[in-house]
Amino acid sequence: ELLISSTSDTISIQPNRLTEQFVDNAVVKNELEKRKISLEQLHSNIEQFKCTMTNEADIDTIKGLEEKLSLLNKHWLTMKQANDLREENLLLIQACTNIFWSEHNQLFTFLNHLSTQLKQIHPCSTSCEYIKHEQEKYNQLIGDFSNYKIKFQDFFQKHSSQLLTLISDNQQDTEDIKRSIYDIEQQWNHVQIVLNTCQNDLSQAMKKSIEFNSKLENVSTWLNEKTNIENNNDFEQIRMFKEHL
Repeated sequence: ELLISSTSDTISIQPNRLTEQFVDNAVVKNELEKRKISLEQLHSNIEQFKCTMTNEADIDTIKGLEEKLSLLNKHWLTMKQANDLREENLLLIQACTNIFWSEHNQLFTFLNHLSTQLKQIHPCSTSCEYIKHEQEKYNQLIGDFSNYKIKFQDFFQKHSSQLLTLISDNQQDTEDIKRSIYDIEQQWNHVQIVLNTCQNDLSQAMKKSIEFNSKLENVSTWLNEKTNIENNNDFEQIRMFKEHL
């Protein structure tokens, strides 16, 4: 009954519950070891009884006892195998769960950090040098994002898939894991959209900056060429206009 109760309990990925299930499994393992000692003692008793056999009835009794002992040993072996398999599954699910949450938390932290860094890029300036500097910051971020893409794919195609397979008979835990996977996927897609938007803004800002500075240079050149000005007042107005530009 103890074994059935233990092995029929769906394995959980919740830390506290999983710890309890490890304890239950250890209790069953300990009880099985006690039963093994009892079976060995029973076998020893039968062997001793054989030495005292005196008639046909004793032989039949020994035969009956050996058959019962053999059956008990088979039952014990079946229970031992079931408990060992349970322990293997507990260890496997624990390992997969730890890997899943470790990878999940790394991705979550990385995406949050990347989002913060993206907010510090300001693609609005008439200075081409400033925009180039912002572009360099962006290039570093997009490089980091690309490097994490392999980890992201492993998280979905390997770690998440394996864990969901192992806990497929636990509906509550399965729903929790699927929800966590969905949330991290949405965050990844959002950051990707922000990265694309940021690059477009930087490209447009550089284009407008080049255009603005080109026009400004043309105006400055035109003013420098206006040397033959007879009216000092006109010249002073042009000089002030140039300074303002």
